[in-house]
Amino acid sequence: MSQPVNGTNMMLYYHDVDTDTDIPFACARECAMTITPTFKDVTDYASAFFKKVKPDIAEWGITVNGLIILSNYSYLFMTNLQLARTSILVKFVVDNGSDGLVIYAGSVYMGSITLTGNYNSEGVYSAQLVGTGAWNSTGTQVTPGGIIVEGGSVTRFEYTVSAGGTVITISSTIGANTIIDLDRGASNITKIIFTGSPTGNEVLWKPDGTFTVAAGNEWLATEEISGSYK
Repeated sequence: MSQPVNGTNMMLYYHDVDTDTDIPFACARECAMTITPTFKDVTDYASAFFKKVKPDIAEWGITVNGLIILSNYSYLFMTNLQLARTSILVKFVVDNGSDGLVIYAGSVYMGSITLTGNYNSEGVYSAQLVGTGAWNSTGTQVTPGGIIVEGGSVTRFEYTVSAGGTVITISSTIGANTIIDLDRGASNITKIIFTGSPTGNEVLWKPDGTFTVAAGNEWLATEEISGSYK
């Protein structure tokens, strides 16, 4: 029989890519993940005055509330990240007890941060994390039939292109199972493909660590690239 998940078994972690460790958000007492697809209106005459829609851009984000402290991933790190406009990798973990874990991971930017000092009580913070790119579910997953499926961990990478061209090699992705997302900054990547030849803004990735783009959309020297793989 299915059992409800206790709120204390849902945790938010910051993933430090330098040390490959997961650090709980500073004394977080409440966290929530929201996934929201948007829809485009495609109503036409044939719909007989009923609205018709198609899925469009998907958005996701996380809100977290906790006590203001100066250890672990404290509020000071959060404000500095917002000031530097730096993205981080986070993991939203749901502990299903004997059924294992479900881990949602993805890159976020620090949105709004509120620091509150109430008279004669603990100072608290609240923060909104804005997702960028796709989120991914990893770790131990539970199927509707109760079957536990093991998955891999998500690793974030950053790379600076040394020489331009259509092909670059990012050694940290050699042997990875898949690329989850890729960010070229101002260049819009519409799709990561794994076979065939890239066209337009597509990027072809292969397990040998090579990333290939189409002619006319070459990698630029000193271009900053970031992404995640598992």
